[in-house]
Amino acid sequence: MWSEDLFQVNSDENRGMTSEKKDDRWRFPGSRWWKFDFHTHTPASLDTHAWHQAVGKRSEITPEKWLLKFMAAEIDRVAVTDHNSGDWIDELKVAYKRTQEKANAGSPPDGSRSLTLFPGVEISVNGGFHLLAIFDPEATEDHISNLLAVVEYQGTKGGSDGVTKKSAVEVVQALLERGAIPIPAHCDQVFDPSFEIGDTDMQWLHLLEGSS
Repeated sequence: MWSEDLFQVNSDENRGMTSEKKDDRWRFPGSRWWKFDFHTHTPASLDTHAWHQAVGKRSEITPEKWLLKFMAAEIDRVAVTDHNSGDWIDELKVAYKRTQEKANAGSPPDGSRSLTLFPGVEISVNGGFHLLAIFDPEATEDHISNLLAVVEYQGTKGGSDGVTKKSAVEVVQALLERGAIPIPAHCDQVFDPSFEIGDTDMQWLHLLEGSS
């Protein structure tokens, strides 16, 4: 279930803040734009080669460093959507809590600011396309693992070498039943030419339209 106040500004928290503080607190009434990255990857995705090669080096990406990169870009909301894996989600939540504790203690990491994490996953779906599943911020790695089990992903965790045993329609239905938002990834690319969408398979497109 999505919280009703996810995109609302807490007036008590924001009262008296100034723009010079460089965070996302807003002291003015009315509408506001939020910077939201709906499609991101962590080292849990096996194709993040540079990050894997940096393990053990000064340039190694840690959960805290990953968060600070988005904070430095002044992103407000981030969906964590690794390939068929949710392995970094709980680690990122713990790392974010640590940055907030340091900030509250008067020693915030350089560039630290408020950031909301939306657990998610990029699923390789039967038929040759990728589908993002975006969950409520309260979701955990277990929600992702359970979803991948339900749709019967057949490949390597963190990779894209397999697809779901369930059809596109069944995958979308599974997402919606669990309160996730389905978003087709790589909408600028063409479907696998071997994937022919028939009248029945068009149901998934109508399900996506109905979830928006």
